[in-house]
Amino acid sequence: LNQGFVDLHAAACSELTSKVDQLTLAQAASCLCHIAYSTRFRAQAQALVRAIEQKWSQTEDLTGLRVVEVVDALETFSSWGMKPLPLLGRLDAILVDRQVELKYTG
Repeated sequence: LNQGFVDLHAAACSELTSKVDQLTLAQAASCLCHIAYSTRFRAQAQALVRAIEQKWSQTEDLTGLRVVEVVDALETFSSWGMKPLPLLGRLDAILVDRQVELKYTG
């Protein structure tokens, strides 16, 4: 990763964090898909992951997430060392409910 990309990534994360309440589940999931932990990413990236975790923890219905989005979210939270147990339990329940979809998702 070159420094220009790291700076752009930090700026994008800051902007998305300020608008996290306006993001749909799919948009937030897309953010998580592209923000796994890296030593090159800055605190802005972690702030975005935490903001999405907090929003999803307060969101009553997460069933609109696709299986691949749930898996990406679990991987991202894990990569950042985050263990929001109630949210992880809810995401895990979605995967259990959709075992057939999970089995055939590439």
